[in-house]
Amino acid sequence: MTEEDTIAAISTPLGVGGIGIVRISGPRAVEIAEGIFKGKLRPKNVRHRRMLYGRVVDGDEEVDEVLLTVMRAPHTYTTEDVVEINCHGGMAVTRRVLRMVLERGARLARPGEFTMRAFLGGRMDLAQAEAVADIVKASSERARKAAYAQLSGVLSRRVEELRSYLVEAVAYIEASIDFPEDVELPDAELRELLGRVLEAVDSLRASYSRGRVEREGIRAVIVGRPNVGKSSLMNALLEEERAIVSEVPGTTRDFLDGTLEVDGLLVHLVDTAGIREAKDEIERQARASTERQAAVADLFLVVLDGSEPMTSEDEEVARLVGRGRKVIIINKVDKGRVVSDGEVRDILEDGPIVEASALTGYGLDRLKETMLDVVLGDRAWESDGLLITKERHKIALDRASEALRRTLRELDEGWSYEVLRVELQEALDALEDILGRTTPDEVLDRIFSEFCVGK
Repeated sequence: MTEEDTIAAISTPLGVGGIGIVRISGPRAVEIAEGIFKGKLRPKNVRHRRMLYGRVVDGDEEVDEVLLTVMRAPHTYTTEDVVEINCHGGMAVTRRVLRMVLERGARLARPGEFTMRAFLGGRMDLAQAEAVADIVKASSERARKAAYAQLSGVLSRRVEELRSYLVEAVAYIEASIDFPEDVELPDAELRELLGRVLEAVDSLRASYSRGRVEREGIRAVIVGRPNVGKSSLMNALLEEERAIVSEVPGTTRDFLDGTLEVDGLLVHLVDTAGIREAKDEIERQARASTERQAAVADLFLVVLDGSEPMTSEDEEVARLVGRGRKVIIINKVDKGRVVSDGEVRDILEDGPIVEASALTGYGLDRLKETMLDVVLGDRAWESDGLLITKERHKIALDRASEALRRTLRELDEGWSYEVLRVELQEALDALEDILGRTTPDEVLDRIFSEFCVGK
């Protein structure tokens, strides 16, 4: 990318719709629009943030009736001149307008290039830029909230605050090194400052588990012996016939999945084959598939048939889920319950027990609430919405935490300030990496390549 490039792309999904938007950004954006637009007002005469009515023309041919918006640098998304052409929705017209723009000197934007220009232009830091992609991809209300909190700068402001404390500490240390007779920094004061920063960094790190769930949802794997009603339970939760239900044990041989939203959180349900002794190669493969799904589960929904005595196969299910997070579901209570809580606790020591009937729908609302309680713990989201949702940020905070711990240990052991300065610089670099100030170009390219072309 060079500063002289003018880029363009279709910024709305291709297909039939109300409008299709072609976005142009760069030094020639207005000039290119001027060459294809016909209306009472000219794009070149518009100063900023004006929408013009007219037509896109290709020579003597009128291509479409449009609304054209002119936005002048630096007060735009990319900090460059930006023009957006609102066409009638549809692949043919938007592609035709884009082709006309490209023929007049723009080039097709790469994935995420509009947002990369916003980042490089200083309109947003890297954490905020990453949130743009997360908002576009958000498939649940909680994911949207988490992404918007990051886009609004909540995380950036906290990281910048911690960075400022470390800059202060480094400044004192460097002054003490350069002017030892004039500057005296009490070790106790330095230790207190670094301890506060470490505590805040570790608090952010601890929020990652919750933040990842808010952003990605939870993977809830349904397990149980054959014919306890796993597939019926999945269908009832999804409110659709996703899985085949039969009285014949072993109907489900491979996993099935589906998605629902519970209190704004995405829940990925996975229905697995019943756990029992494998009698043939197909059942062995089905058991292996269940074990693979269990290995990546955020939550187990352990289904027991409450209308029948428990069996050794239920014990095998308990061994499979181990100490993983779980909700124990006593299913088929509409037939009468013969399994006691004590019998359940003999094989499954932890996890809340919920009575339910997949057939009648009894207990399903409580099951949904219990799933969230187990995964999220305290349902209350932090008042400022500050959660770490990206693995990249978690890794950077891990680096900062380790560097701060080394600094405090070396301070206690009486190491020189020259050594402490090196450790603190490592912590500073880690925090600045979150904001994109020390991020290598290849990492930036990888981050922005995950965006859609029009963003």
